Amino acid sequence: MVDSNQVFLAVLAAGASARFGRMDKLAAPLHGKMLGLHITDSLSAMSWGWQAVICSERFTKCADGWRRSGYVLIENLHAHLGMGHSVALAAKRAKAVQAKALIIVLADMPFITIEHVQSIFQAVNSDTGSALIASTDGAKNSPPALFGAEHFDALMQLEGDIGARALLQNAHSVDAKAELLVDIDTPQTLAACNEAAQHKL
Repeated sequence: MVDSNQVFLAVLAAGASARFGRMDKLAAPLHGKMLGLHITDSLSAMSWGWQAVICSERFTKCADGWRRSGYVLIENLHAHLGMGHSVALAAKRAKAVQAKALIIVLADMPFITIEHVQSIFQAVNSDTGSALIASTDGAKNSPPALFGAEHFDALMQLEGDIGARALLQNAHSVDAKAELLVDIDTPQTLAACNEAAQHKL
């Protein structure tokens, strides 16, 4: 099992959110809290070597909350060109600090738990450097995903909107329930999640 104190946690929050309309998606309320703070608040309870949010600019509505939870904000000046640039920035920073591994999570996946992240760590064998672990709902591999240091150079070459999808196709996968991996891309999905929470009250 990899030691989280040797891992660089990167939360990707620089997407254009085109399917969400003009609203600031990450500032939209989910269960009474801004969407973009859910995963960062949850994962800040773990002990990380480094933790950062890759964002399109440093003055988003979530910025103060991210900083309070101990995250460094890394501005992606090329966010409009796609997620690949955010992944490359995260890998560059992880390599610079000599992290043993990088874990990528998405700011619009609010239901990721510490338990799931720990299950990813448990899937790493003794060779952390070559580790390549993704999450799966049984249909496809996705973040949260962990990349050992041997993959940093490849990640640093990414650009456009493909992200690390090609690498993740060959990753070892850790099962998660589909509701855990919900990616809130539209106002309709957000409304459905809020409505589901009301029904549980």
